[in-house]
Amino acid sequence: MRFLALMIFVVLLINLVSAIRINEVEINPMGGSGGNEWIELYNDGTNLDISSWEIYEGIVGGIVNPKKILIIPNDTVIEENSYYTIELSSSKLNNDGDFVILYDSSDNEVDRTEIFGDSSSGTKTWQYCSSLWEFIESTKNTKNSCSVTDEENEETNSNNNTNNSEIEVNVEVNIGVENETGNSTTARTSSVSNKNAITPMTSEVIKLNADSQEDIKSENSFGNLYSNWAIISLGVFSVVIALLLLLKNKTKKNGLV
Repeated sequence: MRFLALMIFVVLLINLVSAIRINEVEINPMGGSGGNEWIELYNDGTNLDISSWEIYEGIVGGIVNPKKILIIPNDTVIEENSYYTIELSSSKLNNDGDFVILYDSSDNEVDRTEIFGDSSSGTKTWQYCSSLWEFIESTKNTKNSCSVTDEENEETNSNNNTNNSEIEVNVEVNIGVENETGNSTTARTSSVSNKNAITPMTSEVIKLNADSQEDIKSENSFGNLYSNWAIISLGVFSVVIALLLLLKNKTKKNGLV
């Protein structure tokens, strides 16, 4: 039972720790090195004591090991859904490229940011927005002014998935049959809307008008008749040739006798 209770306590502790995140960073404030850089934390869980937690800067561009820049004072508690801003007394963050790491009092890494850069001092800050970071106007100690909220991001992803599963296919086919008078009969398929996959077009019966059908039938009949007469003529010609050869042979024999 004690082991089970300990495991539950550890899980709850991990959940509490993961509720704290680095929410906003001012890396190059108004006034440049004379202004105050700051780091904002946000707690989306229950009230949590963050006494003795530490802030490191990652420092890119030559220095490998992160550097500790601040220890959070004792008796510091971030309430549920609240912000805590760490004011840096002097310039600590590298404007050409830097990132921030947050450790708890047991030296466990709680969160870290992406690499930031800010070449000109101003009122814009790096803010956490739906698993990404945006460089927008400062919202110190208030909700980040993200261009896309978490709800909008989820809705956009849902719509994209729906659009990807539905494929609109417009197919237009013209089939023309021209008769002897120069008129043509055209069959046109309608637009087809399919989901998930493009279904091959099925064959359709093309109905021609009565005149066209009669013209085609007459042409076919005339062709068949012509073919039959050719076969008969060839047969008659062969018979005549055979009779002539037979007659010639008889005449020849009679002359010899």
